[in-house]
Amino acid sequence: MIAGAAIVVVAAATFAAVALAQSSKTNTGNSSPTATTATAGKIIDGVGCNFNEIFTYHQHAHLVILDHGTSRAIPAFIGFNYTHDCLYWVHTHEPSGGVLHMEAPRAIVPKLKTFFDVWGRPITSRQIGNVSVGAGDTVKVWVNQKPYYGNPASILLKPHTNIWIEVGAPFKQPKPFSWAGL
Repeated sequence: MIAGAAIVVVAAATFAAVALAQSSKTNTGNSSPTATTATAGKIIDGVGCNFNEIFTYHQHAHLVILDHGTSRAIPAFIGFNYTHDCLYWVHTHEPSGGVLHMEAPRAIVPKLKTFFDVWGRPITSRQIGNVSVGAGDTVKVWVNQKPYYGNPASILLKPHTNIWIEVGAPFKQPKPFSWAGL
């Protein structure tokens, strides 16, 4: 009889420990995770990585990278940290179509550099993501179809920002992006 009671106590304690561990991985919307309380992947440029998508703030930007006139796809699942079972506040889904998602516990306006840091790719005068800038190549940048002459890494990812980065000729006229459905 005592052995049976001991088994019940051990089983109850095990169940409670598992339930507690699982609840720590779930954001029910009652908490307000921040970059200082993100418990999963490391914080990148102030952007946290949480166990679930957070829709308190949900906006989009769009990124096009052209390599000598050829569009280079922005990969899906950038910002999905499978090692730590978390999702960065700046990420892409599948298919990405170049849409950058900003989903955070509060309004954020990260720089384009932050997205590239989450992606793990450089944005420098010699490299834009997976595109190398060759000797003599010109890099042209447009933000919302207007020429941008600053450092592209400093572009703010405000809601509905359409960013075109072209490395080398031939240069194309940037097109507006349709935000329908986003």
